[in-house]
Formats: sequence, structure tokens, C-alpha cells
Amino acid sequence: MPVIPDATVKGTASNSYITVARGNQLLTDTRLNVTGWNSASDDDKARAVIYGTYLLDNVFMWYGTPRTTEQKLDWPRSGVYDNNGDDFDYDTIPEPLERAVAEMALQLLSRDRMSDPSLLGLGFSEAKVGSISVKVSEEMKVSLIPDYITTVLHELGRPLVAASGGSGSVKLRRS
Repeated sequence: MPVIPDATVKGTASNSYITVARGNQLLTDTRLNVTGWNSASDDDKARAVIYGTYLLDNVFMWYGTPRTTEQKLDWPRSGVYDNNGDDFDYDTIPEPLERAVAEMALQLLSRDRMSDPSLLGLGFSEAKVGSISVKVSEEMKVSLIPDYITTVLHELGRPLVAASGGSGSVKLRRS
């Protein structure tokens, strides 16, 4: 049975902020190096946009408040302003969030972000075996949400501490 993203704005059963068609548009019309997306089946793309939405909703503290109490996803929201001080449209999904979901889907299709990096996820910054010692620089830790996606979303919210800096121990807000 194929997986179908439900991107209904304010929907009570929505599971994604974008459809596969919108992901195709955002990634293949404007971006380079999208082999992971282009080589994936439509079913895998659907799973990736659904899971990308889930991850972003669970590792970001969004500004403002949800538009309705019935909507399943965190967006749309009211009380969120862009860099110019203008409201984001209360009844649509902001383009930066659509783009972030597409980028997150590409990341998920390209590699397993949940396993990056297992050693650092245990809280180690240094490992020593005999006379060989390896110390991991804070700048080299891999984040669950790549920095460029966090940057795209800076007007909409901020990542939880556990989701940034490659802690590996991501605490999701809901399951």
C-alpha cells in the first residue's frame, strides 16, 4: 500500500507540510546535488517528507501559537513575524518551512541521520586505546538537523538543545 503524505493545512489528519510533488518542485527546480531525492521511489520520498515533518515538529520550539486546536501539525501558527516585522500568513505553511521539510527529506534519503554519530551520542569527546587518542572537536559533531536547515527556519523557531550540536541523544517532544 503506497504511503501518501497528507499536507492539508490545518488538517486533523495531516502528516506532512509538503507533498512529494512540492518536494520535487523545491528540490529539482532550484537545487543542485539531489541524487538521493531523484533516485528514490515516490513511496520513499513520501516517507521522507512525512518523517522530515515529524522530526522538525519535534525538535523545534516554534514561535507563536497553533492556528487551531484541531490541527494535527504545529503549523500554521499565528504570532510569527518575518525579519521585516510582517506576520507570516496565518492560513498557509510558510515557504521556509516547506523548503526545510524538502531539505530534511533529502538528508533522510541520502543517509541515516538518526545514527550520526553513535560514539558522540554517548557523551564522549575523547577516546583512547593504548597510546592512540582521538578527541572530537565540538565543531565536528553532526547535528540531527543540519545547520543550514536551522538557518532557513530561524524566523519560525529554534531547535531544542538536544537536537543541535550533534548530541546524538535527541529527545523528541511526542511520539
